[in-house]
Amino acid sequence: MVMKRDTYSIVNKILDKYSLPQQTLTKFETGTTDVFAYGEDLVIKTYFPEEADERLIEVAVLKHLNQCPLPIRVPSIVNHGVMEDVPYLIMTRVPGYNLDDYRKGLTYDNMRKLLVQIGETMKNVHQIPKETLPDIYLEWSVFMTQQMDNCVAHHRKLGLKEELLRDIPSYIEKYKHLLPTDIQPVLLTGEYTPFNLLVEQQVDGVSLTGMIDFADCMVGFHEYDLLGPAVFFACGNPELLQDLLFAYGYTQDKLDEPLRKRLMLLLLLHRYSDLNVLIQIENWQEKVSSVEELEHLLWCF
Repeated sequence: MVMKRDTYSIVNKILDKYSLPQQTLTKFETGTTDVFAYGEDLVIKTYFPEEADERLIEVAVLKHLNQCPLPIRVPSIVNHGVMEDVPYLIMTRVPGYNLDDYRKGLTYDNMRKLLVQIGETMKNVHQIPKETLPDIYLEWSVFMTQQMDNCVAHHRKLGLKEELLRDIPSYIEKYKHLLPTDIQPVLLTGEYTPFNLLVEQQVDGVSLTGMIDFADCMVGFHEYDLLGPAVFFACGNPELLQDLLFAYGYTQDKLDEPLRKRLMLLLLLHRYSDLNVLIQIENWQEKVSSVEELEHLLWCF
């Protein structure tokens, strides 16, 4: 989507509202909405008016995470509100560099280290007591049913090849019983991807230091959060995948066929799933002709 308004003008009005002095205002190049660095220490994020709930979700999650001990840094809220129908959030800027800028140049050992850090961070976030979680619940079983009903249409729209589209309904029907309906809800950030993780160069290589963008958070089944780092970073490599899963808390005996099929199901059913973008294995479309083959390619344990 493209902004149909002068967000620079709106952000300057936000600055005036809080009597913030004029400093360098730089728009970040990535993202689906307009986000600005204000000086060295603050970030001003705007949202589309029709997505005003995303600001409320992000505010609730950030308030919550800032009260919990985490191994990495997240933004702190400075102010938030609405200016001329544009929701906004002013927050502290987390030091670090976007992991996506480093990903292709990482050594294998550095990637292993990062996957361990991601797994440990995710485990820490998921251990937050559910009584203290933000009020962003959804009925998980209803959500899963809706995703199943729309799965083929969703992936067809995104250009998934016909062989896999034809195979999806039978795969879901055959293995959907493996997805739990009575879950222990955890905070799902969905942000354990190279676009929302921040890193810094240290003596032993690049280390995970921060995480940003919590507008898509919800509460649900913990394995849903494993998809991003597993698909983006492990890329079908058994050792990398095990680094992530072991750091999260899985033991060798838990890396079994039901887990593999649950992860494949969740990848198909994820609300933002675009396999042609997510899967980083070279020429993967030519290597598989069924969902079962894709499952074994991705979840190699």
